[in-house]
Amino acid sequence: MNRRSFLTYSGAFGASLSLAPLLSFYPYTPQDSFRRLLPRKIDFPPIEYPEGKRVPMGWPVFPVHAAKEPSTILHFSKKSLKGPLFLRLTAAIDFREEKRLTLYLGKSNQQIGEWVMTFAHPYQPFEFEIPEEHTQALRKEGIKLVLSQGAGEAWFYGKDKNTPEGLQPHLLEGHSPGDLEGFFDNFYSMNSFSPFGWMGGSVQDALYSWHQLGEARASETLKKHLENYLDDEIGIMFENPNTFPLDGQFNSIEDFLPFTAIIDLYPTHKAIDQALSFILERRDENGIIGGNQVTTEGCYTLAYPLMATGLKKGDDSLKQIALDQLEVRMNLLTDDKAIYQRSSLEGQQGYRNWGRGAAWYLLGIIKTAWLVRGGDLAQEMENRGLRESFVHLCEEMATHQDGQGMWRGYVDQEQLAVDTSATGGIAAAMVWGVNMGWLDSHFLDIGSRAADGLKVYLSPDGFLRGVSQINRGGEELQQSPYRVISQFGMGLMGQLLAALAYSEGG
Repeated sequence: MNRRSFLTYSGAFGASLSLAPLLSFYPYTPQDSFRRLLPRKIDFPPIEYPEGKRVPMGWPVFPVHAAKEPSTILHFSKKSLKGPLFLRLTAAIDFREEKRLTLYLGKSNQQIGEWVMTFAHPYQPFEFEIPEEHTQALRKEGIKLVLSQGAGEAWFYGKDKNTPEGLQPHLLEGHSPGDLEGFFDNFYSMNSFSPFGWMGGSVQDALYSWHQLGEARASETLKKHLENYLDDEIGIMFENPNTFPLDGQFNSIEDFLPFTAIIDLYPTHKAIDQALSFILERRDENGIIGGNQVTTEGCYTLAYPLMATGLKKGDDSLKQIALDQLEVRMNLLTDDKAIYQRSSLEGQQGYRNWGRGAAWYLLGIIKTAWLVRGGDLAQEMENRGLRESFVHLCEEMATHQDGQGMWRGYVDQEQLAVDTSATGGIAAAMVWGVNMGWLDSHFLDIGSRAADGLKVYLSPDGFLRGVSQINRGGEELQQSPYRVISQFGMGLMGQLLAALAYSEGG
């Protein structure tokens, strides 16, 4: 593919900050205590990848199907293994259902356990803790994988020198939790790569913040991520949420978030005008982009990058359209005690105080405000009531933070499981609010407690656990205790850490 060269950024934050102050602010003890053991061989049946779908990134893949023979078997070396031990597989296709894999020892067929994978997206790592009694046997026998629930096959990335090690099949040895050094090593790599759109954009926006803070590894990683989507001739290249190719096109208004970085680093790229055409064609007679239903995602994935684009292009109409999207969502999606993730234009609201929905709303407002700070547009945001809404709802959300610094999947339902992605996003917005001068300094303590709480959920190799799965299973799934690893959660944690780093050095 023909890629554009990476442009140098001038440092819009007005400060050159490194990771060192943050790591001193959050002391850590380097563990160097994890090991990834890749399989020496993978046996799998000769099944074709689903017709019409494209393997994201083109990395090697392998299937797991329902038949025991021929089956998929991972063979490992006979090196000594220590616990805790996790088997990791990374989805190479979308899962539109709950899939279950039954694990067996490769020769004796003794069952190891059952593994649930629900509504996966490509690049998403899943992990299964190996019971200690099977640790030594699998060295000799390998692990047999059989699909015990689900249609078709499950597809995973295989072993290949071009595939990031953290996304290849492997056994992970190590004790939890990990540390911030491991988190950043993992974050500043292709292990944090995610599908184009709001998921990848959440990662890239965090990388972009660290890039603006002068972190060289963030700049390099951001380039690597974005260059896999951008092509000089075609414009944008990626797979849609069903893993079908979508080159030169877009799937939804949630695809726009990566353009906050793209418009700055590649200001003349063909993909920018493609994206603007897609977005503006969906603006109705009232100026609303989103059809008959608006969501909080539109604050972060639409209004914020639209403002960045309008500022870079010097286009006043785009700036006003961005503010319009925030205002209409404020009016339709909030009340004194709640943020609703979605609403029809007639006011039929849903997902009341869903944690990640609250994060999208708050981040969209404050990141847009940060772009226009000190100017007339900042005053206009105040005149439209956006600052008042942000401050009031941050105060409301703060009342739901638990004693470990975390927020639940639905922030006001204390019986539900913690959601690390909601925690990272809500806390990040609050700390940016302090940096913006909109919130009192005690919100820094709220953000610091959240960062400390999130560290407990780090895997030995720096992935963030405890993320509520992508919203394909409706409110039932979001209210369930099912939690996963997903890179966008890392992005929201990275966003929080960047905001805290700026508050320390800015």
